Amino acid sequence: MTRSSIKYLVGVDMGGTKILASVIDDQGQILSRSKTATKTHQKPEHIIDRIADRVQSAMRKAKVEKD
Repeated sequence: MTRSSIKYLVGVDMGGTKILASVIDDQGQILSRSKTATKTHQKPEHIIDRIADRVQSAMRKAKVEKD
């Protein structure tokens, strides 16, 4: 099986203090994680941007393409 044929999942855990994004392969192995503070005092659109940034960071660390 080549790496390009493996399916990946991205999970996000957002709480009052942290945002954690993880990339997981189809075997349930965690390939990478990326964490940052939630900063709940910010506007919702800024928090959404922080979530997207953590997802992109976790994908880069796992060397997983968006496609």
